Amino acid sequence: MVSLSFDRVKTQDFYPIERVMSNDVMMGLNLSLLAMHYVYILLLSNNSLYTGSTSNIKRRLSEHKQGKVTSTRFSRCHRLLHLEMYVLKTDAERREKFLKTTEGKRLLRMQIRDILINVGYRKNSEIV
Repeated sequence: MVSLSFDRVKTQDFYPIERVMSNDVMMGLNLSLLAMHYVYILLLSNNSLYTGSTSNIKRRLSEHKQGKVTSTRFSRCHRLLHLEMYVLKTDAERREKFLKTTEGKRLLRMQIRDILINVGYRKNSEIV
């Protein structure tokens, strides 16, 4: 597993969806050369987190942005907060399923706590 997370970064350092979808940047990786499966966490415009998985991250982020994903249609994605890459699709699906459990959500928030604080994420009116 390769985990791309951010430590000690400023809010302006987070990648807006438009920047991630551009051809020039994905943490210095050329995604077109990688046959990978991705698990990603988005910060939505309603300040909630969305967890998903895909084999084509650019296409999927574009679908989120255009409102083509039912679960995020009314709360468009604002930022890509976290991205994990897997060689096997089954590993990515297993990780996504885990992150959607209560325990998985708790562990994820602990793992990306600094990111959540930097972007001003609040759960139930309290900062994480």
